[in-house]
Amino acid sequence: MAEHSLLWHAPTHEGTPRSTDWFWALGIVALCGAILAVIFSNILLGIIILLGAGILAALAMRPPRDCEIELNDSGIRIDAALYPYRSLKSYWVAEEEGRVPHLVVSTSSFLNPQLVLPIPEEAGAERVRIHMRKHIKEEEQYESFFSRIGEVFGF
Repeated sequence: MAEHSLLWHAPTHEGTPRSTDWFWALGIVALCGAILAVIFSNILLGIIILLGAGILAALAMRPPRDCEIELNDSGIRIDAALYPYRSLKSYWVAEEEGRVPHLVVSTSSFLNPQLVLPIPEEAGAERVRIHMRKHIKEEEQYESFFSRIGEVFGF
């Protein structure tokens, strides 16, 4: 760990236990949607609905994994992936009542336009803010709608 870096561990997502009934409900809804799509002569949509439900079920069964997050002078490192500061646009430390503070970072990546990283108490939201301010601009922003939806559903 470099002299001017912050390092902490955080789970990739909050694990939400799912009952067998949840999986049955997902399967029934997906099957009904696929049957309706076939009835309306849209076989491709039926296949997409079934594939989507399968992927959703696989994601729901995935347990959270602990990852290492480091803010250093080169960029933000999440496990082995490094996001250099030149590829990052702006950041914001979101502190909402009743939630762990989050570092929200806008990137120039098409596939991953936003990083949302939880900041545990030992890392310190203010220390993260001071470190990030040295490298990229601070701009108020919040988690994307899809990130929030994923959090609600435990993904």
